[in-house]
Amino acid sequence: MKFATRYTAGDITLLAYVDKAHGNLSGPATQRITEREHGEYGRAAYERLAGISSAQSYRIRNSAAYRKSNAAYQPTRPTVIAIGARRQAHLSDQRSRRSDAMGNRGSDCRKSANDG
Repeated sequence: MKFATRYTAGDITLLAYVDKAHGNLSGPATQRITEREHGEYGRAAYERLAGISSAQSYRIRNSAAYRKSNAAYQPTRPTVIAIGARRQAHLSDQRSRRSDAMGNRGSDCRKSANDG
C-alpha cells in the first residue's frame, strides 16, 4: 500500500526556489520562512509548505526531484602548483630537514663524549 503524496511537484520546486534564494538554510529556518510567506504575506503558493516540518523538508531535499531543481555547479578550482611536477629541493630545505630528523641530538652526543 502506498501513501498519498502530501507535497506536489510544484511544492518541491517552490522549496528548491526558497532554498536557492536564501542560501540553503537549515530546516527550522526554512520552515519559518514558508510560514511567514503564507501567514504574513498571504501567498497561496506557500499554503502546503507553511505546515511542513523540518524533518519533512530534509526528506524532500533528499529526493531526486529536489536535487534536480536545486543543483549548484561549482567548477574545480585550479591548483597553484602543478600536481606531479618534479622539482629540486633547495639546499636550505635539505639542511633543516636533516637537523629535524636528527632532533639536534648529534651535537649533544659529541659534547658529552669530549667532556668525559
